[in-house]
Amino acid sequence: MSDPIAKHEQAIAEALLAEQGAAPPDAPHAPPPADPLPVAYPVILGNNRPFRDITGEIVALLHQANEPQPHLFVQAGRLVRLRQDERGQAWLEPVTDLHLRHRLSQIADVVQVSGDQVWHVVPSLAFMRDILAMESWPFPPVEGLV
Repeated sequence: MSDPIAKHEQAIAEALLAEQGAAPPDAPHAPPPADPLPVAYPVILGNNRPFRDITGEIVALLHQANEPQPHLFVQAGRLVRLRQDERGQAWLEPVTDLHLRHRLSQIADVVQVSGDQVWHVVPSLAFMRDILAMESWPFPPVEGLV
């Protein structure tokens, strides 16, 4: 049987390594990456839809993007993210509406459509605040850092 706390501690340790950009000591050295390929991001239609549907779609995308390298966690009934200072000291920081909007901008495109025109928009903070107001989230729980 798998220990869920050990699993989450491992995920946090891996997230810390990813934040530092460091590979584990036993990882083989990879050649430099080739020119990046264009990325096709999921698209969220941000107009002419019920508010709850857009919020639900955003949460689903954030949850999907939280694997295999978690960015968002739940601690004591609130969303938190793993942070690290310039000295390598890690801490869990409460997530704000601006943090959520930044994370969403990294994983999806939000567009508005009118007739045959489509344009990219900055996601409304109202959606991010609605996510923060939720009673529960599909992100892994975390007790603290070791």
